[in-house]
Amino acid sequence: MPSSLRLAPAALALCASVWSSGEARPLRLEDTVEFAGIDELRVSPDGGTVAISVLRMVPGENRFSTDLFVVPADGSAPERALTRAPGDDGQPRFSPDGRRLAFVSDRGKTDQIWYMPVDGGEPIQATSGEPVGTFAWTADSNGFVFTAAEPLSDTERKRREAGDDAFVYGDDWRRRALWQVSLQGRPVRLTDGSMHVTEVFDVSPDGKSVAFIAQPTPEADAAEEATVRVLDRAAKTVIEVPDSRRATAVAWAGGKESGTLLFARPFDGAGWSRTDLYAWRAGQAQARDLSASIDRDIEAIVRSIDGVTEASWSRGAVSEVAAVTAEGLASPWTPLFPVAFSTRLRDGRIFVRLDRPHEVWRLDRRGQAARPITRLNSALTQSVDLPTLETFRWKSGAWEVEGVLTVPAAAAGPRGGPYPLLVRPHGGPRAHSLMEFGPHDAYFASLGYLVLEPNFRGSTGYGDRFAKGNGGDWGAGPFADVMAGVDALIASGRADPQRLYLFGWSYGGIMANWAATHSDRFRAIVSGAGVADLRMQYILSDARRWRFDYFGGSPFEPQHLPVYWANSPVTAVGKVKSPVLFLQGEEDRRCPLPQALMMHRAILDNGGDSTLVLYPREGHGFREPEHLLDRTRRIAAFFAAHGGLPVPDEPQAGREGGTR
Repeated sequence: MPSSLRLAPAALALCASVWSSGEARPLRLEDTVEFAGIDELRVSPDGGTVAISVLRMVPGENRFSTDLFVVPADGSAPERALTRAPGDDGQPRFSPDGRRLAFVSDRGKTDQIWYMPVDGGEPIQATSGEPVGTFAWTADSNGFVFTAAEPLSDTERKRREAGDDAFVYGDDWRRRALWQVSLQGRPVRLTDGSMHVTEVFDVSPDGKSVAFIAQPTPEADAAEEATVRVLDRAAKTVIEVPDSRRATAVAWAGGKESGTLLFARPFDGAGWSRTDLYAWRAGQAQARDLSASIDRDIEAIVRSIDGVTEASWSRGAVSEVAAVTAEGLASPWTPLFPVAFSTRLRDGRIFVRLDRPHEVWRLDRRGQAARPITRLNSALTQSVDLPTLETFRWKSGAWEVEGVLTVPAAAAGPRGGPYPLLVRPHGGPRAHSLMEFGPHDAYFASLGYLVLEPNFRGSTGYGDRFAKGNGGDWGAGPFADVMAGVDALIASGRADPQRLYLFGWSYGGIMANWAATHSDRFRAIVSGAGVADLRMQYILSDARRWRFDYFGGSPFEPQHLPVYWANSPVTAVGKVKSPVLFLQGEEDRRCPLPQALMMHRAILDNGGDSTLVLYPREGHGFREPEHLLDRTRRIAAFFAAHGGLPVPDEPQAGREGGTR
């Protein structure tokens, strides 16, 4: 190992997040699927009520479901369930006049818009037919704008039913359009089928315009050509907003900036580049960049009830939020933790705090006295001994790198270490780990593992130069950052050098495969939804072209083939020393099964130890509670079988051995 990695200095622990539940039991495996999660949050126009969509496991059934809850914004009463129908109720939306709450529900078998009086009552179905994607109220509170696919013609439906369904590859997409429906009427299409309307759109406060993001087809690669369009509802005309290619978010400004359209897109037009906030008004030839000075990716744009529009971004592993003005971003709020759904009130702020199990939190007008106003997870947080979260920094060559630590509670092991270390590289690679509570990491901390989530070069949240630091290098450079963090934790006395383990998913699975083929320091490695051969991945994946930014172009252009091959873990499969467990959803289209199968068979053919476990019905992200439990159980047992920590009251699954 290079000396620069061996001599990495002990890291600086920053902004620790800890909470105490008194005398509490260790977190158990079954607890990991019991935590409730908040999927969306909306505040009523008068600022008095918060509506949330809450994801929970359905008792006795192998599925999760979302329901709607409301809670007074001042926390004067507990949250109460607004819907309890079988299936999913999500996307809560208050009408502009504050009288009704609408939502999308599949209670009628397909996703449709329903609405009800805000103080309760029987929901009324507003749409039927093709499933609804996303929706918004019209400004007059008398209807909705929504996305849905064009219905099949009778001729096309009969043709498909008869089995006459051959199609030209790449030419069988069903584009979504914008539609409008009144509370009492029939839907009217607002856009034609020449473009695919994504789920991202916003109705202007005066109701006259709809801004939306459109791309040629629904294919993931078509996002490369996505642009912002504006529909004039009266004139029934659509214009394209200049400088909006590859846009990812759009919102109309409120208050003094009403009439200004805000959108987020890569500042230099390249997909791997920093996402900046732009402002544009009708008639302007160019949009203005409002956020270049912060050198961070804009992640959300929210128009608050007081008319002020805010933008949010990550600064490292925590969040920042600032008001959008004509000059740029003003008066940022920088909590020492990450947040979601942050919304200004006239007398404070509402948000979801991410470094703890999900609850709605409130700040007062002065930005002080933070307190939760829901108790969705209180039964667990009061009874379970939860870990501590910290940020941790170290040097890797010329880079300063940050990671997130999940530290075992006192009862889980020796206070301060050294702990067995579980390394958890994130997916992406254009993503990053927040200082965010994760039930999976908390479970491993309850067993006594110290969990490190490294934000290696290529991660967002640290500026554009760092995010592009893995250009042409998905393996050696990022892995050097990871191992420098491991060495920093060992040097600090917190990690046991003899008990190192690694588990990664998606790009983290690529890192796991790279670790297996380029290091003998890990006693066991788990690779989930990873990639073996980047050339084959380009062929098989449902998203391909964004790799051109990293590798220069297609792997089938001779000048670019070498960099794809050099970054493919399977090229060094003969060097694998650690036992590897592969976990794979059978229906994964992003990182399909042949990738895991290639690594698995290659390791076995070279005399290594490999096991491949498949999960029916699962895609890139798992949805079934039993599969989530089985996955965590197998990982813990696999580590335990290779010198890791014992798993209490759990069968030692996952060590059946590899087969050809």
